[in-house]
Amino acid sequence: MRPLTAALLLLPFLLGGCAQQPSSESPSAAQAPAKTYRIEAVLTRGHQQSQEHLLEPALHRAMQAKGYVALPPQQQADLLLRYSAELRNKTLKKVVLKQDAHGNLYEELVAVPEQVGELMLNIEDTRDNQGVFSVQLRNDIKPSAQDTQSRYNGFAERILRGFPEYRSQ
Repeated sequence: MRPLTAALLLLPFLLGGCAQQPSSESPSAAQAPAKTYRIEAVLTRGHQQSQEHLLEPALHRAMQAKGYVALPPQQQADLLLRYSAELRNKTLKKVVLKQDAHGNLYEELVAVPEQVGELMLNIEDTRDNQGVFSVQLRNDIKPSAQDTQSRYNGFAERILRGFPEYRSQ
């Protein structure tokens, strides 16, 4: 993917920044409620592996729990969830109090490996291309063997907590 194309695809994420709800005056509010969705990964990077295999099923599970129906990529859905996820290594320097052989205390600078995770999620109504929900997160992540599907399911539920459930009219 060319850098310009990638930058254009990320533009809605960079402008989003915080969770948003549609206004009652928006054209999408007057239409029938959106029921179907599909998910699209814009960019995922990680030092070891992509997190798509854990994140995407978690997003599907959270959306389906809210009453929405997933459609395959080749079909036109009411909502499009675009996300960008990145996982990077980071080394923190931490001062640790130690004791030498004579019982004297001293401070030592120790390197502590951590990871920084970033997620940008943008949900837009494909009928009028209006953004209806956006969230951007950046967190320090402690390395863990607990990278399980249930951990990602809980994460997806928390980030979509502010997104409304499907209600038929």
